Amino acid sequence: MSTHLDADDLALVAIGDASAGQREHVGSCAQCRSDVESLETVSELMAHGGPVPVRAPDHVWQAIQAELDEESTSTAPTLDSRRRHRQARQQAGWFSTAKLLGAAAVGAGVMWIAVSLFGQDDASPSGPVVATADLEAVDSSVQPASAEIVERDGRRVLRVDTNSLPEVEDGYLQVWLLEDDAAGMVTVGALSRDGEEFELPEGLSTTTFTTVDVSVEHYDGDPAHSGESLWRGSITST
Repeated sequence: MSTHLDADDLALVAIGDASAGQREHVGSCAQCRSDVESLETVSELMAHGGPVPVRAPDHVWQAIQAELDEESTSTAPTLDSRRRHRQARQQAGWFSTAKLLGAAAVGAGVMWIAVSLFGQDDASPSGPVVATADLEAVDSSVQPASAEIVERDGRRVLRVDTNSLPEVEDGYLQVWLLEDDAAGMVTVGALSRDGEEFELPEGLSTTTFTTVDVSVEHYDGDPAHSGESLWRGSITST
């Protein structure tokens, strides 16, 4: 019989709604503590965005650079091969964060997760547009989209407009800003609906991070870019 906490209990610990006994167990169990830390990392990343703390493997950077250099119509086989590689890695032992976060959405936890993961429901486009980006579809499952950066009350807000969002069974869509050579990137937040808005970090330079990228990310505890991009486009100042 397993002495570790089950998925539901780990999720409660991750969102701070666990019992004293559950918290005590995590404090003394290295495996359960590692699982909880993975959940907390993914939740914080989705809620706040910011620089990626872990550099992705070289093959991910190479794949992203290749997509930047190729026409969108020629990228489907590369994306398919990366999907198969990532699925194999997940099946080999990645912890299923999706189940944990789903189990955590009980009672008072529902509202906390909704606000933390998807941000404020502010779809107002008011404010001068200072930059735009035509987002090319780099995957055959989506249509071209667009993005714009608006100045509003002294803040810069990135708005992403799509015709529709694909369903992701084991993950979510993440918005990034990339450098020209894909050597560096910043995560902006999770894309959950058409017309989603994200406040850009103060001091973030769009002359350095010049490309908007939307990727499919999985609940695997890995905060780095998956390499599974759906849209990408260069930012142009207006």
